[in-house]
Amino acid sequence: MKFPLTLLSVGLCLTAVSAAQSQFVERPEVGGASSFTPDTSTVVGSDGQGAWYWTQAGGLVSIGGSQGTEVSADGSVVAGNRVGVSGFDGPAVWTQAGGWVDLGGLPGQSPPSNSHGTTYDMSADGSAVVGLGWRSDWKARGFRWDSTSQQVTELPQMGSRSSRATAISGDGQWIGGFDEHDNGTRRAALWDSALVETLFLARPANPNGYGEILDINSDGSVIVGNENGGGYRWTPGDGFVNFGQVPGVDPVQNYNWAGRTSEDGSVVVGGNWDLWQGTTFATIWTEQSGILFLSDYLTGLGVSGLDNYQLANVIDISADGGTILGWGVRYQPFGFVTWEASVPVGCNGGTASFCVTSPNSVGAGALLTSNNQVSVAANALELRAGPVPDQFGIFFYGSSTQAPAALGNGSLCLTGKLVRLPVVQASNGVLVIQPDMTAGWNSGLLPGTTWHFQAWYRDPAGGGAGHNLSDGLSVTFCD
Repeated sequence: MKFPLTLLSVGLCLTAVSAAQSQFVERPEVGGASSFTPDTSTVVGSDGQGAWYWTQAGGLVSIGGSQGTEVSADGSVVAGNRVGVSGFDGPAVWTQAGGWVDLGGLPGQSPPSNSHGTTYDMSADGSAVVGLGWRSDWKARGFRWDSTSQQVTELPQMGSRSSRATAISGDGQWIGGFDEHDNGTRRAALWDSALVETLFLARPANPNGYGEILDINSDGSVIVGNENGGGYRWTPGDGFVNFGQVPGVDPVQNYNWAGRTSEDGSVVVGGNWDLWQGTTFATIWTEQSGILFLSDYLTGLGVSGLDNYQLANVIDISADGGTILGWGVRYQPFGFVTWEASVPVGCNGGTASFCVTSPNSVGAGALLTSNNQVSVAANALELRAGPVPDQFGIFFYGSSTQAPAALGNGSLCLTGKLVRLPVVQASNGVLVIQPDMTAGWNSGLLPGTTWHFQAWYRDPAGGGAGHNLSDGLSVTFCD
């Protein structure tokens, strides 16, 4: 098992959610998968016999070729590789109507081996393909092919060494990858529709622009990759957000990357290279959670049994960010597996009351309510407990409930490790708090998880123990 979540250091235990919200399954029928359509209905990949595509209705269909790399948004076009009439393996596209069409190699170049190059990505409509082509001097060059010209174009580059086109936006207007510095270090390169190149990451924090672009969304408004050993996301509004170090990882082992993004950039997946073990572990990043090992994130959402798996890397993610395809290892019985995980997306949370309240010096007892703003991203949740005397009080929460147990003049209905929010002063008979969802205390409040809240307050005039509790409120959080 990988490192535990750092939030466990403050004594939290995440609660389970329904299988409809989050689950993990093996996908043996798509072993060797490399991509799926934005709605996940069609999967493409390769096995020892060549390329294939899979649909729920038709199952797995072999289509020949040597590799199935990418699929168009409607599932009608597959980009990959095959051995063409030249006898060289090279980029090609497949359609059900026309079969395979070879794209050829870099213009005017004779490959030094038996390969013209490799396909890496394709536009949403299948009209443009990008990848890596080989020159006769053994240097690689990024290329773009489009169905209108039916020509492979070598991408211009600033450096004298190798380059690669790794990703293309869905609309075909932006190409991302790398262009090696003369010292051999990769620099993130972005080409526009006119194939004008920009060193995308070059700025005062990274003068040489070291890093890579690994994925681009449909219109180029979200770009992800790696920079100086860490994953990043770029958007016009937020600029560069570097994911930093995976919690619990020794800094010398930390080398993570952002490989795939949801359409809006709210969910980014990739991996972390463990230098000591010589292997990789899948990661996930959201604005609410930061970067985590995917296995820890899923465990926090209530998925059990992941101790039996190493989630090694992510293959693809759906447009809405709710479905993740990847590969890894099952320990018992041992085997390499393709897996699929689903995580909650969209704001489908809510609240529900539980427990009982007890009479206090100002009324029949304090009831805990909210404004039902349960979106973590919106950061607008307000909790209210009343009527209470105008005294100090505390809101607190935990992962588990219990039958009412006497505490002071009231009943405690939470058990296990509890988290206390800041002390607040009641005014006009009401305790109110607007917890900052970006603060460190909320590490476990991930979208899709349910937590249980109560309020404790002083009540000297109530006699007895001089303090009391409200009833409880269960809150299921969403994005």
